[in-house]
Amino acid sequence: MLRKSYEFWLQHINPRLNTLIVTIGVVGLASCLLIGFILAWLFQEVLEREAFAFDTTWLNWLHGYANPSRDAVMLTITQLAKLLRI
Repeated sequence: MLRKSYEFWLQHINPRLNTLIVTIGVVGLASCLLIGFILAWLFQEVLEREAFAFDTTWLNWLHGYANPSRDAVMLTITQLAKLLRI
């Protein structure tokens, strides 16, 4: 029974899955390499302190949408995080 299952797998299922497995492997490897290059670039920017200009611009834009109710919500979330030690 096990031999029949093995032969069925090799003849009918395995050839169809080979392409899928190779595609997933190649896409996964490419994704890992891309993430690695992005992180390396980001670390270099932080070390050179060039990323802080972007942070300041982003924070100023975000602060334009601030209001007392949103501030209260964010302070509550901050206090919860402190209580839960996140």
